[in-house]
Amino acid sequence: MNANPLSPRMQRAFTLLELMTVIAIIAILMALLFPSMQMAQDAARRAEAHTTSINIVSSVQAYVTEYGKFPAIDAPAGQDAVVGDTTQVPSVTTNNSALFYTLRAIAAGPNSDNSLNPRKLPFFQTTLVKNPAVPKNGFLDNPANTSDPRKGCFFDPWGSQYFVVMDTNYDNQIDVSSFYTDFALPDKAPQVNVGVFSLGRDLQVGSPNLPGLPANTYRSGNTVSDDVVSWQ
Repeated sequence: MNANPLSPRMQRAFTLLELMTVIAIIAILMALLFPSMQMAQDAARRAEAHTTSINIVSSVQAYVTEYGKFPAIDAPAGQDAVVGDTTQVPSVTTNNSALFYTLRAIAAGPNSDNSLNPRKLPFFQTTLVKNPAVPKNGFLDNPANTSDPRKGCFFDPWGSQYFVVMDTNYDNQIDVSSFYTDFALPDKAPQVNVGVFSLGRDLQVGSPNLPGLPANTYRSGNTVSDDVVSWQ
């Protein structure tokens, strides 16, 4: 007859100790893996934002090809028109819905009577946000608050509106110097007629949180902000 040297109580204690050890190991592994997972997720969001930015540029250019001019957006005389997140960048005074209503052939905003897109051509289409209370990665067509001024706006993966700059003074370059100091006019201005940028994970223009990198700078040497710009 084989005798078990451990009492049932001791067997239960031993099993509980093993379980706690396994849980501790899993917790340590998760702590080690979390930064890598977060970096991978952020890289995926950046890639998606860049692809979307290029698609926005293409849709605006398609509009120009069709109508021979840029969609009408209010801008100071002689300056390029800019739309984007007015809550994140106070110098921008027009939400991007003013542009996307026209590109989406929706009779609202400046295109309320379809005057800016009389042929009702859909130049840009994509998904709606999944959570209207926290809009990300899509159009906010059905906000939680019907009076939300962001209705119709297009949001990036981090919850800020995409910014679109258009060469409405037709000098064959876009002026983004008020956003990024390293793209100052005239010699460093992007030589494109449409530019799109996203603020990235930190929801701020440029790199205010990166040591050694001046505020409102996209790139300094090998250090690059987390912003996503279509012209780079």
